[in-house]
Amino acid sequence: MDENEKLLSRNTWDEGVGSVYERIMLRRFFAGLSQKYGFKDVLEFTCRITKGYDNVVMGEKSKITLYDPDIENIKAKWKFDTSGINFTPAVPSIQFDLVWNFAAVQLRPETLKEMLPLSRKYVLVFVPNVWNAGSPFHRAYHIITRQPCTHAERGRFSLRTKGGLVKLAKANGINVLKCGFIDMPPIPDIGFSRKELKKWLGIKEPGAENKPPEIDYSFFEKLSVFEKRKLPEFIQAVISHHIYLFGEKTNG
Repeated sequence: MDENEKLLSRNTWDEGVGSVYERIMLRRFFAGLSQKYGFKDVLEFTCRITKGYDNVVMGEKSKITLYDPDIENIKAKWKFDTSGINFTPAVPSIQFDLVWNFAAVQLRPETLKEMLPLSRKYVLVFVPNVWNAGSPFHRAYHIITRQPCTHAERGRFSLRTKGGLVKLAKANGINVLKCGFIDMPPIPDIGFSRKELKKWLGIKEPGAENKPPEIDYSFFEKLSVFEKRKLPEFIQAVISHHIYLFGEKTNG
């Protein structure tokens, strides 16, 4: 892990191991894309789930804009240096080299269509993988607790699959450059956190848990054992937490 990944881990430890690991893998994915395509400016189109943190790596070489109707609340809780980041509650009136979104397309398919006019060329979306082995546990949690689901792991089943995502992209005139699986720790994606479960059970969190722990950075490298191997797609399809699609506009 490099220093930026360690900083990401320290600043987001309270979100849980799965979320920290997810951010590290997205950071490496973005680093590869940024190096290959050299995006001059990037827009994250709505960022309620990510809080905008996954743009940190691209901020090293790209101008970053975060759009979200609730952006002021997101900015107020921002855990990193805000210099060089443009926070806006209004849809931008300019175009960007890359426009991307995390976990909104499966909830509102029209999100992808709304992103296109803002992109000069490239678009990128991520959706939760419905076939992950943790999905049944997530559904069972909400059935048992009767808690309304506000997690990313909801929305149209068809758009939480690789085939469904490709179909939606092509229907919107996008030339798919890459579509695959990402975020593959040997831990099922149950979607809810340990804190949520404890709260429902009435178990109070000890005060010590509110303090940043000593982080074993090597642990995250051990979790990436599947990520580093070229596993058959049928295996990736049940262990990955997310699916990504990267493409380019074919018109306008």
